[in-house]
Amino acid sequence: MGSVRQGGKEELRASVLKTYLLRMRTERGERPVAQLLAGAGIDPTAVDNETGWVSTLAAKRALRAISGLLGRDAIRHRGDWVTHPEALGVLVRMLRASEHPIDAYRYVAEHARETTRVGTWAIDDVERAKRPATHVRMTYRARSDNGDDTGERPDIEGEELLCDARLGELGSFPRIWGLPDAEVAHETCIAKGAAECVYDVQWSARSSRKGFVTGGLGALAVCGPIVAVAGGALAGGLAAVFG
Repeated sequence: MGSVRQGGKEELRASVLKTYLLRMRTERGERPVAQLLAGAGIDPTAVDNETGWVSTLAAKRALRAISGLLGRDAIRHRGDWVTHPEALGVLVRMLRASEHPIDAYRYVAEHARETTRVGTWAIDDVERAKRPATHVRMTYRARSDNGDDTGERPDIEGEELLCDARLGELGSFPRIWGLPDAEVAHETCIAKGAAECVYDVQWSARSSRKGFVTGGLGALAVCGPIVAVAGGALAGGLAAVFG
């Protein structure tokens, strides 16, 4: 049960794995998910609990296994699993504070400690004067006090997988508003020796007709849970649209 204790210096929220495990559970069943978590040394209750934490080492093990089963691209592109009710459940606080996708990115930067003990986020609102903005630059930096300097050889593959997971998160936010995935250009990367990871994120303010129809049908299924957890302007807007 140690996985659900208060976060330590080298831990991430278990929600980093949520969408991937939801997909695995649907496509492969419960047993492969249980085996994956056991192999990574993760208590399943940590993933089911939105306040659960996992070590970065365990997260890397899990992402390696997920990459092996679903493919590396599945980590970078979360797809429709982003709007699964269980995935939205771990975003309650963010949704309450967000009316547009830009608000989600600002929330990530301002509340990084809610999801990571090993890094920080900063945001550059490229289109600060535009309402609503559709372009930001997000910068992730490792914390200097995370105790990760062990003198051991850097885990390049593990860092790349964590970076892919961050890219997947940033690219998926517009889906919550029924928009296509954001285009994310990964300008610099910690895994390649840089001091920080910089992600240039751009998204469309409009859905295509096809995207709106297919996205709308899926959203109808989760409308109730979203409105229930989000509150505020986003919930009101969603309720109005789906109504």
